[in-house]
Amino acid sequence: MKFEWIYKGEKLSFEQYFFKHWVIFSLGLCLVFSSLSFMSQNCFDPGNLLYGLAIFAFLGCFLSFILHNKYSINHVFCFLIFSLLVIFGWVWLKGLYNVKLKAFYLLISGLIILSAIYVVLLFTKKATVENGVIFLFLLGFLLRLCYVLFTSVGERQHDLYGFYVNEIKEGGSYGGHGAYISYLFLNNFRLPNFDPTLVDQFYHPPLHYLICALWWKIQASFGIGEWYIHENMQMLSLFYSSVCMDLTYKIAKEIKLEGVGLLICFAIMAVHPTFIIFAGSINNDILSVMLMLVSLYFAIKWFKNKKLYQIIVCGIFLGLAMLTKLSAYMICFPIAILFLVNFVKDYKALYNEQKAFWKKYCLHFGLFLLVCAPIALFWPIRNAVLFDVPIAYVQRLSDDSWQYIGNYSAFERIFMIAPKEFLSHYSVYDQWLGRGDDLYNEINPLVSLFKTSLFGEFISNHQYPLITGVADVMFFVNLGLGICGFVSTVFVLVMAKFNKENVSLKACFAVLYFSTLIFYYIFCFSYPHHCTMNVRYVSLLIFAGSIFIGSAFNDLQKITNENFKDSKQIINYSVIGVVIAFVLLCSIYVALLAKSVSV
Repeated sequence: MKFEWIYKGEKLSFEQYFFKHWVIFSLGLCLVFSSLSFMSQNCFDPGNLLYGLAIFAFLGCFLSFILHNKYSINHVFCFLIFSLLVIFGWVWLKGLYNVKLKAFYLLISGLIILSAIYVVLLFTKKATVENGVIFLFLLGFLLRLCYVLFTSVGERQHDLYGFYVNEIKEGGSYGGHGAYISYLFLNNFRLPNFDPTLVDQFYHPPLHYLICALWWKIQASFGIGEWYIHENMQMLSLFYSSVCMDLTYKIAKEIKLEGVGLLICFAIMAVHPTFIIFAGSINNDILSVMLMLVSLYFAIKWFKNKKLYQIIVCGIFLGLAMLTKLSAYMICFPIAILFLVNFVKDYKALYNEQKAFWKKYCLHFGLFLLVCAPIALFWPIRNAVLFDVPIAYVQRLSDDSWQYIGNYSAFERIFMIAPKEFLSHYSVYDQWLGRGDDLYNEINPLVSLFKTSLFGEFISNHQYPLITGVADVMFFVNLGLGICGFVSTVFVLVMAKFNKENVSLKACFAVLYFSTLIFYYIFCFSYPHHCTMNVRYVSLLIFAGSIFIGSAFNDLQKITNENFKDSKQIINYSVIGVVIAFVLLCSIYVALLAKSVSV
């Protein structure tokens, strides 16, 4: 008897059911580990042993049920599997609570288990693209989770500075993302009644901070201590980063990525260190990325189906993205391409029915602006009216700062690349003059982009010597992926002349790729300080690049024939090899970081 899930009267396989409820699965995993650990390896309580065992018992029942119904495994063998899983859970949990390197222990055991499961699927010929995606999702979630567990709320953060609850209560000086969250929590979500540009980081739109303050309120209502609550703030970022994997899959399917091309695209987004680091960051970056991807997804859905609710949802999430971070406006450009293409196509199709055409588009675009503009522009307009703050205000460091690099010419900053940046003891990490006598400030935006995409600003062999060697290899593999992304983008656009499928969507992603890169350079030169050259401002470049690498792979499979079979295989195996190497390196990298921090 074949086991099938019933969803709204439709029979679905487990894989199909998982993809329809991916966000719920992600949230469930985040809540389970949040309740076990408060997102810190120092908060695992042996008193939760029975709770953890109950989770293993549930997984045992679930697995036995699927094996019996989907693969016709007999009851006795299913019960044996259930019993073994419960026993294994008991032994594993005892080890987890007794070992000092909890995050490292969880990561290594998780990698072994996932690898064993997938090897069994391969040898039993049950491996498919769908369960390959699920495997990569679980791997990506595991890497994110373990990074969060060994990263305390005060480590490797950007402008967090702590929560300063007492200072805010007493009216003392404060600033940073933590203080912003604390202010909203202590003032029951009331927005600052002062010029937000006068306090560090308070100029940001409030959505992220309101959500964090609400999460704080919910936990405080259960009597949870502040230290645990602060650590548990990372659960939100872990959830947002996990949802980005779901959105990558959904968007890739909308543009008809399939087979190995889909797996390559998804693998890059699942294990890329930028999104792993995002999972532990208490700032508004990853929420804005997630909301931008949601708005882009619904824009694509509207482009294909032209349903009114889709453009409304797109407008709502685009507004929320800008209510999280104003730089989210960059997603407007690819979305505008989709709007424009549909507008022109329908104008030609309905040329003799102008009344119907204008009625349709006035309704769709009018409702889009009606829901999007008030949400997106609420914060800058409020501040402009109340405090005379410029609409496009961005906090700027002084030119007297040690981070200032405006004294270099544009030519030097764009084209000057010194060998010491990669081939000496300075190595491949982001360099800051203020962090050592023999260091320097990066000046090349592209170099800094590749470095920060792997190591952020705070990870180097000085703090984490175990990653030496692996980090160097990772950098050059990542560089290879970046070059593949650029070449793939050009290749897909050139081949669009011959492969007419999804030309408009390819143009949309090309606009996303190139506009993001252009605005990154504009930002770096408008604010000539070292900290502006960080991948967190343009992380959608990774998403767009992965889409184009997957698309190029699929295009190669379609356009090559038997005459080019050998060259086709060389190209295919080369790209697959680079991606597999990257997946392995990212897993090793996170494991070594976990061991370094745990020690």
